[in-house]
Amino acid sequence: MKNRKAVHLVLKIVHRLCPSFLPLLVTMKLSGAAIPYVNIVGSSIVIDKLLQQKGFEDIFRCALWMIVLNFTLNMLTWGFDKLVNVRKYLLTEQIRKMIAEKGLTLDYEILEKKETLACIYKAREGMNANGDISVFCDRIAGMIGVIADIIYAAVLFFPVFLVSGNDSSIPFFRFVQSHLGGMALILILAGQLIVLGWSQRRMGALQKETFDLSVDANRHYDYYLSFLMDSSSYTKGKDVRMYDFGNTICENFKHDTGIMYNNYSGMQKRIEKYSFLNECCAAVFTIASYVYVGVKAGLGLISIGSVARYVGSFTKFSFALGSVVRAYTDISICAQYLAYFEKFMDIENEKYNGTLPIEKRDDNDYEFEFRDVSFSYPNSAEPVLKHVSMKLKVGKKMSLVGPNGAGKTTFIKLLCRLYDPTEGQILLNGVDIKYYDYDEYIRLFSVVFQDFKLFSFSIAENVAVSKEYDEDRVIRCLAQAGFTERLGTLKNGVHTQLYKLEKDGVEISGGEAQKIAIARALYKNSPLVILDEPTSALDPVSEYEIYRSFDKLVGEKTAIYISHRMSSCRFCNRIIVFDGGRIVQQGSHEELMEDKEGLYYEMWNAQAQYYA
Repeated sequence: MKNRKAVHLVLKIVHRLCPSFLPLLVTMKLSGAAIPYVNIVGSSIVIDKLLQQKGFEDIFRCALWMIVLNFTLNMLTWGFDKLVNVRKYLLTEQIRKMIAEKGLTLDYEILEKKETLACIYKAREGMNANGDISVFCDRIAGMIGVIADIIYAAVLFFPVFLVSGNDSSIPFFRFVQSHLGGMALILILAGQLIVLGWSQRRMGALQKETFDLSVDANRHYDYYLSFLMDSSSYTKGKDVRMYDFGNTICENFKHDTGIMYNNYSGMQKRIEKYSFLNECCAAVFTIASYVYVGVKAGLGLISIGSVARYVGSFTKFSFALGSVVRAYTDISICAQYLAYFEKFMDIENEKYNGTLPIEKRDDNDYEFEFRDVSFSYPNSAEPVLKHVSMKLKVGKKMSLVGPNGAGKTTFIKLLCRLYDPTEGQILLNGVDIKYYDYDEYIRLFSVVFQDFKLFSFSIAENVAVSKEYDEDRVIRCLAQAGFTERLGTLKNGVHTQLYKLEKDGVEISGGEAQKIAIARALYKNSPLVILDEPTSALDPVSEYEIYRSFDKLVGEKTAIYISHRMSSCRFCNRIIVFDGGRIVQQGSHEELMEDKEGLYYEMWNAQAQYYA
């Protein structure tokens, strides 16, 4: 089987997460597989006893035993099924948790790569389309059950091949009675098995081919469907209505639906041909087995009750053989999709994780240095930062300004070690930051990114990033961020749930969300606070007031303000001007304003009316 590594990994994970799951599943399949054979054997014995005119008590005893065994096996199967279903649910949740934890622990730089995102999508969609890990285990156990079916059936019908005779005057009957007849039946069965195996492999290849062809269309379909289902939300509904996006979305949705329909309908038509061939082969074997058993019964070589047993076991054997091939093919197909899961779980972090502790300093005397740093994003050869060199002393106020796309946010991502430089070094107190313990290192920073996220938790949990928090401190940080007035309108105060995940959740504006994000940065109480255009949703005057208030709040801490607007510059000891991925100017406001040809002078004068 292809992708044995993926199968082995999955079985190992299942055993570790839920050791009893597979044994219970296999036991359930074995007990369930035995039920039809109790009926086959029991009914054949009862028929023979009736024809032999045995006593009622003897016949009743046989029937009673058949009923008791049936009941016992059904109850065992039912009980095991309940135990398995509970464990299947727990296993599925644990697997999801494991995937989520893997994603959370991956380097940000790796997680953002196109290859990683594609791997995650294929793993998720492949498992959605072809069964998750618990379904895969169910298929493994199902195959074991089918193998048990084959063994049970073979044990029942094998004696018919030992019964032979040559006393018929009809050549065909003599052929059937002889061992040659049994060999012919076996050859017919072997032929059915070969055709079934070939057709199942072809159907599996068609399904995989169709899945790969439809990946992009499926991805688009999911996006447009989520948009259509969520088009009434306040975040999307306005644009949909004002710009009549509905028709465009529906047309794209229809286009991708058409691609998927054509792919799957084409696959289904081809699969139907193989299915028809399988049915024909199964019919040939069924007819042959009926003739084989019927002739022997007609010649008196086997009893009438045995006819029911042999015909039933032949039919079950034929079906079970087909099921084995189908199960093997299903497992092989599932393993191909699980290989994406295995590939995702095998992704290793590339970032060097140091062990040096961060020196605990009450005076926050830390110095960062960018030493000839250049950086290009994954899947892009174009550098975003080019040979940047500068020093940053904690305790100073700094503003990073420049046009959009100049490299300001990238500079901060490198400082926070979300990425490592493509070239050059970033040092903390003379030591390359990659040698420090990463968890300790990021505690130095409180950042409000331009694309910050709040979650559908309570306001307090969003601020404290924890279910455990100091409520008074949360309220104080919200007040410092200018959220007091809005907080006073909420009956549950800081315990108010954000967004509509909960029935009592509230929606907030972009400016209010930014204030909560700023309160979160204040609550963390790190020595270095960074605002990456968090006030872009505010008007310039409000932005200026936020910066002025925030400058007082950070006190002796380092504050780095990033903006393409200039309101933050008045409060800073140092201003760094970025353009085209390079530092083109640096100095105080007064120093930079002296350069009438400089970019800073041009940007300041373009916005000066807002800060007069």
